Amino acid sequence: MGIAFHTSQLPQAHNDAMAFLIEYVWLRLQDWAMLWLEMLKRHTLEHFKKG
Repeated sequence: MGIAFHTSQLPQAHNDAMAFLIEYVWLRLQDWAMLWLEMLKRHTLEHFKKG
């Protein structure tokens, strides 16, 4: 990543906040991906139904 210092030098609260943020963003990305896939699937099914 190009971070010059070790995470052990950071306060634990900062590490916890970063871990929470990363987990939150990851979960949001998963939700978004599932939603997008569902929309794509529906669109594809409708497309095939129309023939």
